[in-house]
Amino acid sequence: MSSDDDGSADGCGGPAITVEAAPEIAEVIQKVTADCDNIEVSPTSSAETAEKVVAGEGAPDVWIPDSLLWESRVAQRASTPPRRLITSLATTPIVIASRVKDPPTTWSDLISDRDLIMGDPTTSTAAVLPLVGTGAESDLEKSSQLIVPLAQAQSEGDGEFPTDAKRVELVESDEQALTAVSEQVVLSRAPKLPMTVPAKGTAFLDYPVLLTTSDDRRADVESTTEALTEVLRSPEFKERLTKAKFRSTDGADIKNGVQDITRLALPNANDLGSLLGRWGALGRPGWILTVVDVSGSMDFESGNSTRVELLASSVESSLRLFPDTAGMGIWVFSEKLEGDTDHRELLPTRQLDAEVGSGTQRDAILGEARKLPTMTTGGTGLYDTVLAAYRSAQEDWKPGAFNSVAIMTDGENEDPGSVSKEKLLSELRRLFDPAKPVTIQAFGITKDSDIESLREIAGATGGGAYEVLDPAQMAKYFTLALIGQPA
Repeated sequence: MSSDDDGSADGCGGPAITVEAAPEIAEVIQKVTADCDNIEVSPTSSAETAEKVVAGEGAPDVWIPDSLLWESRVAQRASTPPRRLITSLATTPIVIASRVKDPPTTWSDLISDRDLIMGDPTTSTAAVLPLVGTGAESDLEKSSQLIVPLAQAQSEGDGEFPTDAKRVELVESDEQALTAVSEQVVLSRAPKLPMTVPAKGTAFLDYPVLLTTSDDRRADVESTTEALTEVLRSPEFKERLTKAKFRSTDGADIKNGVQDITRLALPNANDLGSLLGRWGALGRPGWILTVVDVSGSMDFESGNSTRVELLASSVESSLRLFPDTAGMGIWVFSEKLEGDTDHRELLPTRQLDAEVGSGTQRDAILGEARKLPTMTTGGTGLYDTVLAAYRSAQEDWKPGAFNSVAIMTDGENEDPGSVSKEKLLSELRRLFDPAKPVTIQAFGITKDSDIESLREIAGATGGGAYEVLDPAQMAKYFTLALIGQPA
């Protein structure tokens, strides 16, 4: 393959392929592949393409998101995980853009600023950074106190978040406004807009190239994807990236950019699922199906109590913290708890102020929680229960709420007749609906739990799994689970 004088590729033989790229880099790729009639490049938000890859429908042959974070976010949920072709095309740091005289010097100060124009952290990597940075600067309790008013303020709006480019435009026209956005977007759209980075640092976007076509098509398009990667490694393309205000892959300083940046790592997929669940829960009422292990091992002593007694008391103490608009249901499970079924529904998911008998759903849940120590029996029927609970939560999906399944167990699957783990994971990936998301938050109580399997199970739905080594801390963990804030 050769290139003409302006860097456009020539002679890109092979079958036609589709490429979806983050909008800010898509224009550069379109120019460098202008002569490749068989390579169609579309500017598409990373979040939009991620949904297609997870669903396995409408996904492009090649995907260039703004961050490797997207690769890890979809890998556990996609039936065909992406294959990395290039780790990074370019980088750009996430900065604070503002015209204020004394801009914030920490991420915590930024999210506390009433003039912050927030992006959508579920779709914008730049908008995630203030939440990540705040967590790095503060303990869980303090960072939650800071994030709560921001999340709730966003939930009271119209639900629409301005794009990265729109936020730069808004900040440029308002001397009081601030936002978190990439350096490249600022330099390419408002080069005179001041930029700063907190002293503890920031993260960089890195633009990987991922193969996302179906398994049966990958060999057929290999010659074209190789031609694409060749042009994306060319000097001409790198020159175009520089002109478009991107940094090189090593993040070296550039003219008019922020200098001497300390680099922070973005969270892994598991931690990000927890963080975004936390954000979603704080801004929306929780709608949670809580699934409690009542197998025989939950009777094991822990201090002056048993594991199940500690869990029961944690339900009681934690539930008082939640508003009446939140919803909760409760199941228990062991092995063959009712005939051949491993689980039993104690209460369906209902709003906490719903009338139940002579009281409310909240009263009913507290009553059932106090009975948990009397229910322990048998082995652990984990896999069938998880699948049934997830299907139930999807059927009860609540619009405008943070929908989740909270699984709490101290063991591993002990039902030989249950669905296999591989089948369970496959089915969870198939069932996950980005338009009506339900996440699993799984908690392994003590080292007896199968925490690795729990991580796989939760990851298949974009949730998180966490090891609770001290059952006496279950009150804290249960609270965090209900509002999407695992420690």
